[in-house]
Amino acid sequence: MKVKPKDFKQYFVYGMHTVTAVLKYQPFRAKKLFVARKKDAQDLIFLAKQNGVDCEELERHVLEHRFSVESDAQGIVLVCSSFDYLALEDILVTNPSKLLLLDSWQDSVNVGRAARAALAFGIDAIIMCKDRSVQINAHAEKAAVGALSQVKVVRVTNLASAIEKIKAQNMFVYGAAEDGEVLLNKCDFADKVAIVVGQEGDGLRTLTKKSCDVLVRIPAQNICLNAADSALLFLYQLSI
Repeated sequence: MKVKPKDFKQYFVYGMHTVTAVLKYQPFRAKKLFVARKKDAQDLIFLAKQNGVDCEELERHVLEHRFSVESDAQGIVLVCSSFDYLALEDILVTNPSKLLLLDSWQDSVNVGRAARAALAFGIDAIIMCKDRSVQINAHAEKAAVGALSQVKVVRVTNLASAIEKIKAQNMFVYGAAEDGEVLLNKCDFADKVAIVVGQEGDGLRTLTKKSCDVLVRIPAQNICLNAADSALLFLYQLSI
């Protein structure tokens, strides 16, 4: 099946690990695989065909030009449906014990990096804002190196309202804030927790702050950590 030029504006993911993860964990999203390194991608091509996904070989410069990607695509592009979000209720019904909330993040690469941390430290789901926030795109999925195909992600319209629903599940909500009254390395986390991290620079919004049970600060000096770094430190501290 030939994909018409207009179809190249569809959602796609790129890079060996990212594409492999989508085919392995979310094959229902896959539509067509394009490869510019067939000899090195035999396992990937086999996986695609196992899932009924058509494959096409292109010259590398043609692939990179057609999809506006660079060498970090590794000659691998998968045209697929856009990211599949869950509803908050889908997560709460499973009785989660660890959630990561992203308050108005603006950098898709940071979202991907946070997803990697969430997968590494066993977070049940990531919850992000629908409005005034970056959404998961090809860059986020590439930065996640496949983690976004394995981590559940919820998108909500009102984060403060979502926090109240999370609290109703007997989860304790910790907000990352420079003016937090508790140091991260001194924080005694509850058994069921939700960590809320804001965008670097702006931090948590006022209403989000008010919705948290406690504000926690990272004991860093003379440097402003970005959102993904902050999330990573919180999730690591939670795990020890």
